[in-house]
Amino acid sequence: MNSIRNIVRAVRNEKISDITVQFPLLKERINDAVIKYEALIKELEIYYNGLKDIEDQKMFALRAVETVSPASLFDVRAGKSKDIREFLKNRLAIDKLIKLMGYK
Repeated sequence: MNSIRNIVRAVRNEKISDITVQFPLLKERINDAVIKYEALIKELEIYYNGLKDIEDQKMFALRAVETVSPASLFDVRAGKSKDIREFLKNRLAIDKLIKLMGYK
C-alpha cells in the first residue's frame, strides 16, 4: 500500500479514512498527498474561473494551454465533467495525476 500510486488513487477516490485506519504509519504520506491534490484542484479552479467567460474558443484555448492541465479546462468547458474534481477523479490517467501532483 505504500506506493504513491495507491495513495494517490485512494485520495482521488476519497478513501483515505479507510487507509489511515489500516495503515496508520502512512498517515503523513497520505496527508501530504491530500494537500497536493487539493492544491491542484484549487489551482485549476482558479484558472478555469478566470477563463470560463471567454466566449471565443480559440482565445480560451490559447490561455488554457498555458496551464498545467489544459485537458481539465477543456473537459469542464465542454460539459464532459461537471468540475475539475470530477475530471481528476474520473477522466485523468493516474500516472498523469501523479505527475501533476509533483511526484515522479
